[in-house]
Order: sequence, then structure tokens, then C-alpha cells
Amino acid sequence: MANLKLRIELNKGRKGIPLEKLEQAIRQIRGFLTLFAEDLDVPRPNLWNGIDFRNGSVAYTAEHQGEVPPPLVARFDEGVINLARNERPANVRPVTIAQFHTIVEPLPSDDHIRLGLFPLEGKRMKWLKVSRSSLNLPTGIVLAERKSIGSAQGVIHSLFKEGKEPFFQLRDQYTGQLVKCTYRPEEEYEAIVEALRVPERVVHVHGLIREVAGQEKRIALIEVDRILLADPFSFEDVEKFISGKPQ
Repeated sequence: MANLKLRIELNKGRKGIPLEKLEQAIRQIRGFLTLFAEDLDVPRPNLWNGIDFRNGSVAYTAEHQGEVPPPLVARFDEGVINLARNERPANVRPVTIAQFHTIVEPLPSDDHIRLGLFPLEGKRMKWLKVSRSSLNLPTGIVLAERKSIGSAQGVIHSLFKEGKEPFFQLRDQYTGQLVKCTYRPEEEYEAIVEALRVPERVVHVHGLIREVAGQEKRIALIEVDRILLADPFSFEDVEKFISGKPQ
């Protein structure tokens, strides 16, 4: 058995990195690793730790805390190699590929991220360079985050109730993408549990929507303030839900 691991190196040859860029880079990389682990059917795909930090250029290793068989490590490595080459690996969702592209968002147009793979059997680490140009993304443009109040509809795919900021992932009914939704446990948890009791129960979530406008606009996060279980309802019910009027 082994662990999935990926070495990340940012800002090579430079002194330090703006904290907002570091925070964004780590968040985007963690989002990609979680989605990719889901594609590989890894149990508890969000359990990633940062280890082996190094000063100078920002460098650390992201390691999944669950042990997996060696063939799964090989599939993970092959998938990262294909994504870095701007190719689509087999059985990887479009949302995972889109998330991989976001890891270069904090970078200047002339910079890159280095990703290091840990081959089994003592072989040398394999390094990959990922940049806007290697992924055929627009250069010199930081993909903007747009905020709006709105709603989404879908099925709750998974629930992560532990941690400082609990969240669930919503399988959007129209795009099929997984959308991260943070929620207030004291107000929305009972509705989430009720939705999970019935397989494929459709819910409407309302709140602050954060969208990233890149080659395709996508929802990065919803800060949920209301959840409506999709029992039979009228258009008037939906209008009340979106407007915030009492049901």
C-alpha cells in the first residue's frame, strides 16, 4: 500500500510570495486534488495534508492520508502528467480539468508551477511545469471572481461536516458539476440530513454565489443561507424562495 503524493513548488527563484496569492494557490490545488481523488474513487477524497515545507521558493508536498494500492498511485501520476500536457485523462470529469486550470490563476503570465511526482520503486522524482501558456490559457489575465446572490439546484453528493468550515458538494442538475456549498450547521444541517434520507433527492440552495470567469464561467463556491427540499411546488413557491419571502 502507498499514499497519493504531489510535490508543489511555487515562485521558484523569487523571494517570498504575496500571501493572497499563496492562499489562492493552495486553495485551488487542494480543490483539484479533492476532485481528482473523487474521480479515482479514493475514500474520503478531501483528506490531504501539507508536509515537508521548504523555505526560499514555496515548496511542499500534498499527501493523502489514506493508503491506496500501487496501481492507483500509477493512475494518479499518469493523470497529473496528462493534465500538465493539456490532455484529458480517461475517466476524469470536466470539472476536475477546469479546477486543474485554476492552479495557474495566481501566477504572472511568465511564471509557472512545478509539480513533482513520486514514482514507486525508488525511481527519481518526475517534475512537470504548468503555466498559462502550457494550458493554452490567456496570458496576462487574472481570472476574475464574480459574486452574486442566486440559487442552484441539484442533488447533495457528499457532506463534510467536520472541520472549521463545514460544507457539502452539490451535483448541479444542469451542468453535472460538483459545487462546493458552505453552510451554517445551526440553521441548515437538519435540511441537509433530511435531503440525504431519500436517494437522489433534489434540493434548491440559495446564497452568495462566487463564480470564476475563465474560458467557461463556473461556480466556485456557494455560501448557503437557505435550503429548500424539492417536494412538489409551484412557480410561486420558487419565486418566494429566490426573493427570500416567507413560504
